[in-house]
Amino acid sequence: MPQLRETMEKIEHTTISTNGINLHVASIGSGPAILFLHGFPDLWYSWRRQLLSLADLGYRAIAPDLRGYGDSDSPPSHESYTVLHVVGDLVGLLDSLGVDRVFLVGHDWGAIVAWWMCMIRPDRVKALVNTSVVFNPRNPSVKPVDAFKALSWELTAPWAGLQIKVPVKFIVGDLDITYNIPGTKEYIHEGGLKKHVPFLQEVVVMEGVGHFLQQEKPDEVTDHIYSFFSPVVLFLHGFPDLWYSWRHQLLSFADLGYRAIAPDLRGYGDSDSPPSHESYTLLHIVGDLVGLLDSLGVDQVFLVGHDWGAIIAWWMCMIRPDRVKALVNMSVEFHPRNPSVKTLVNGFFTSHNTRPPCIPKSVFKYLPDPPALPAWFTEQDVCFYADKFSQKGFTGGLNYYRAMNLSWELTAPWDGLQIKVPVKYITGDLDPTYHIPGTKEYIHDGGLKKHVPFLQEVVVMEGVGHFLQQEKPKEITDHIYGFFKKF
Repeated sequence: MPQLRETMEKIEHTTISTNGINLHVASIGSGPAILFLHGFPDLWYSWRRQLLSLADLGYRAIAPDLRGYGDSDSPPSHESYTVLHVVGDLVGLLDSLGVDRVFLVGHDWGAIVAWWMCMIRPDRVKALVNTSVVFNPRNPSVKPVDAFKALSWELTAPWAGLQIKVPVKFIVGDLDITYNIPGTKEYIHEGGLKKHVPFLQEVVVMEGVGHFLQQEKPDEVTDHIYSFFSPVVLFLHGFPDLWYSWRHQLLSFADLGYRAIAPDLRGYGDSDSPPSHESYTLLHIVGDLVGLLDSLGVDQVFLVGHDWGAIIAWWMCMIRPDRVKALVNMSVEFHPRNPSVKTLVNGFFTSHNTRPPCIPKSVFKYLPDPPALPAWFTEQDVCFYADKFSQKGFTGGLNYYRAMNLSWELTAPWDGLQIKVPVKYITGDLDPTYHIPGTKEYIHDGGLKKHVPFLQEVVVMEGVGHFLQQEKPKEITDHIYGFFKKF
């Protein structure tokens, strides 16, 4: 307990004038903002443990005393306590703090306010974790009893029938009286809640927990909040590579508070390998990634690509910019589709022969001994790659090249479109792709910026070759993190 009191002293307390009243606000930390809304009979203090924990995890945690509570003003008339008044307070609070959009967490009456904030001002909410009280849409034919006039039934008529369309996680205790109201369990678990909250991604029923769950099980509730709000980074590998090429970044970004995801792209590693090269167009691969994000319940990601993964990342930003917050791409710059040039590769790469290339065994005795492994690539790494590629060969990866003509045909609708997400581009000065004739001029003399207008930074790493995320893992992690944390 003394330790909690000591850490509680780190929480800052301020008074903010908003919407005609003064609100007391407790806050701590820096980074993405999480706004916590308490219930009845409660205060900002009910979130004390979440404030401290999530601040340590890299968030700016904010918990006001809502109007009528604690050190905030208490207007005398009950008519000053509608959801429109309280949501108005919160919008003014965010404006005062210079916060555009927040992660939102509500409990009890705070949950009701949170539902309505997502209804009225979804533009100010990134995602919502709500607890204890489900969303019940306004019934246009049934007016609440006088005791619940604070719901402002009359004033919320403009939003009748509107769905809540922000990503949502709902948490309740199995001993919570709100969960045991007749019909509530069926409404939550049999599709009723999902009907009105279509982006509901997860429902958690905590066993043996009552109504004040954030105080009864503070660590578990913090973990639930953090796992839902933590930003996602999606890493895309190249050829001949696997998810494993991002092993260093996966660990580092997890430690930095991110959810780090690196799939084996189709045709690689433990992912399926469709036999036809026609199944490896850019639309197929981007489609895989959109489906992956949907299955994980992820709306938007920070995107990182390398080699063929960079090409795919460029096109994901072109086709589905709504799913990408920002992009760090490496080794392969963006070249727009040239409508007058159909093919870049003929012969071997456009062959319909999907078998891997064969080298007669007799040739191997004339090959020189392989050079010593570089310091950044160990025997264990070699064995990992060798094991995976010995199972499938290189056919899947080569099919990306064989599908280039078909990709060219299918991407005609995006002719002339610019890539409009924030971008950082990194390459090594020893990377062969950087020395293709005309590439340096295209990158540095405005060509790349013309097609990628939100390009914010170009980094050329000295003494680094093609596999830069493995050659210089810490430096690459720092470059990626330094760019993404701005968003």
